[in-house]
Amino acid sequence: MEALGHAKYAVVGWSDGAISAVKLAANFPEQAWRLVSFGGNAYMTEADAVAFEESRDIAGWSERMRNTHLPIYGDDLQPMWSSAVDAWQAIVREHGGDVCMSEAKAIRCPTLVLHGEKDPLCLIEHPHWFNEHITDARMHIFPGGKHN
Repeated sequence: MEALGHAKYAVVGWSDGAISAVKLAANFPEQAWRLVSFGGNAYMTEADAVAFEESRDIAGWSERMRNTHLPIYGDDLQPMWSSAVDAWQAIVREHGGDVCMSEAKAIRCPTLVLHGEKDPLCLIEHPHWFNEHITDARMHIFPGGKHN
């Protein structure tokens, strides 16, 4: 953003990008004047590890989701997704589950926390955690919404 000449900016992130957005807003408080986080985890629990494990086999994904990802990733999708599931489980089992909790608690800009009510990957407890621990946060849950 500095290279583009922007001294201040809003940060928007979805899924893993929401985690990156939280970290960016926390680490650059003078530049990040607004944050929107959608479908991100502050931490991972054993329940999260189970939810990710349930999504490991892409054959169980909806046809729409597979058709969105397969043209981009092709035969690499299944091994890539399995590696991601392994990494998320390692965060829980080897690193205590902290994804971005300390960073989230440090955020001081106005924050909008968005979440799909039926998100199978990022459980409903996560937006509530962000809303409770980020100063000046508001939350909106999309009724019937999922991760995408």
